[in-house]
Amino acid sequence: MLNAADLVNLLEKVYIFKDIGYPLHGLAGKMQLSRFDKGSVIYKEGDEGSCLYLVSAGKVLVYTVLAGGREMPIETIEQPGFFGEMSLLDGGRRPAWARALEDTVCFCLYRQDFLDFLKENLQVSLKIIENLSRKLRQADYRLRVLTVLGSRHPERKVHLPDALSGVSPDAPDSGQEDGFFEGMLEKHLEDAAQDAPAGPGKDEVEVKDMLFYKKYACPICESKFDSPKVRSKYLRVQKIDNDYCKHYETVNPLFYEIMVCPACGFAFDESILNTRLSPGQKEKVKGLLATVWRSRPLKEYGGERSLEQAVETFLLALLCIESIPVKMSKKGMLYLKAAWLFRFKGDEEKELKYIKKAAACLEQAYEKEDFVDPKSELNIVYLIAILNMRAGNNQEATRWMERILRHPAKSAATAVINQAREAWAELRQRVRQEQEMKV
Repeated sequence: MLNAADLVNLLEKVYIFKDIGYPLHGLAGKMQLSRFDKGSVIYKEGDEGSCLYLVSAGKVLVYTVLAGGREMPIETIEQPGFFGEMSLLDGGRRPAWARALEDTVCFCLYRQDFLDFLKENLQVSLKIIENLSRKLRQADYRLRVLTVLGSRHPERKVHLPDALSGVSPDAPDSGQEDGFFEGMLEKHLEDAAQDAPAGPGKDEVEVKDMLFYKKYACPICESKFDSPKVRSKYLRVQKIDNDYCKHYETVNPLFYEIMVCPACGFAFDESILNTRLSPGQKEKVKGLLATVWRSRPLKEYGGERSLEQAVETFLLALLCIESIPVKMSKKGMLYLKAAWLFRFKGDEEKELKYIKKAAACLEQAYEKEDFVDPKSELNIVYLIAILNMRAGNNQEATRWMERILRHPAKSAATAVINQAREAWAELRQRVRQEQEMKV
């Protein structure tokens, strides 16, 4: 049985209750427990809406019934999900059906109890109005984007999973990047929906307390929103890999490095904020985003993020930068950080794909970009060498490693040189073993 604090955590997942704080404890006390057997209908389309449901255990399908009796799924909801929230406000008819896909436990907040609570908490009423206005504004913007794009490109169809299969992981500038990232993101979202975690872990409250929220304005649609960041005092580095990937004892700030606009879905990091975008570039980004979100609700990344959600934000960011001017060094680092996330997942195949892409981009950056600071140049050369090592390209790694150790400005970056020497010893051993195997 959930306690009061657990119920408050569930309520905080409902967008209309965002940032309400302590008064939610009073609302949690009004909730009632309901159980539904697998296959039972929770409500039908057209039923009078009387309560909000918070899923504590199990799984619920929200769907509509088409002509001929065929069901069309709308959304599958698990802990800590919710449904039926609009009935709290208007008590209107249910617009869809809801059925328990397995034995399910829900906490119900009835409309009359909700209205009684609002009478006693005027400030909460104002906050709910503010949250609703924000949600409506976001929905209106997304509808306008989809309407405009649909009128301009009515024939445009994107088969995202098919786009993935035709792209080589070794060709970062093949001209098929849009399809690659759309496919990767599409597949990841589908996998996450089918294999969603049962709910927040025991340390959810602790992680939530480690976050603060920073205000941003979306470079594409100019919507203002808050994005979570990790308080520096909670960062505890456990170890650092030779490609600078940091492993943390608690929360990982990499999970929160990418900001995702809740209105249009544009994903970006701090460096993109200062990038000037033309109207044409913005329109192209909107078109790409429309293909991703056209058939599903735009996901929220404004709270605590799981590893799966962190991966999604980086895939979104990599999709978005295909339509804006970004240096190859920046693109390479995004690839590398995505590879780190797959490393955390234990997905060696995808980690290797992104390491190869990162190495290719950084090599192009080294050839074309100017490095005023020798430390920056040595760092990028070191990374190219290490990434080639990790990809098994030992001969190529040797070439780059020699370039570091013979660099005329190597005294300016002693830390990098020391790391390179350690890696050089391992690399020479690998090359020696390869040569012995050929004999």
